[in-house]
Amino acid sequence: DPLNPGAHHYLIHLNESNGKIPAANVHAENFVKASPSTSHAQHMYGHILPQLGRWTEAADVFLKAHNVHLNEFKTEGIQPHEDWHFAHNVDLLISTLIYLDRIEDAAKLTGNLCADEKSIETCLTAVHVQIGTGNLSTAENLMDHRLKGYRNHPFFVSLKILIALARKDFAKAETLV
Repeated sequence: DPLNPGAHHYLIHLNESNGKIPAANVHAENFVKASPSTSHAQHMYGHILPQLGRWTEAADVFLKAHNVHLNEFKTEGIQPHEDWHFAHNVDLLISTLIYLDRIEDAAKLTGNLCADEKSIETCLTAVHVQIGTGNLSTAENLMDHRLKGYRNHPFFVSLKILIALARKDFAKAETLV
């Protein structure tokens, strides 16, 4: 079956891992054709595009996958922390936006990522973007209120170190290390 989504998904990973990006792209395009309304099909297509230098298109595709995810959460009653692909897609979307120097878009996207305290991965991404865009107070607020249960998590500590370094508080950074 030329539009078997599972086969195309497998062949994307196989070709990508072997450096055959044009072939992976063909399968990514077919995966989207076979499953246009699934977030993961969109995500996998976006995954290939930067490797072809198509960063702007990748941002659009990752955003489409993000919106499909949000719709799936509403219609299927799934929470963001129950689908690890959501955090992975958000990470790639934000990274792509930052690569394209769309810092404000990346910062806006992080606004709701900490709404569900169980979604530590997406919230840590949001905090990292806030630090990177110079919004240190917002980053600390998210950490103090949304991630308070994760104070001993290695990423929590590393983000605190980044904030201290951004504030040029080297003594505090050294204490945290």
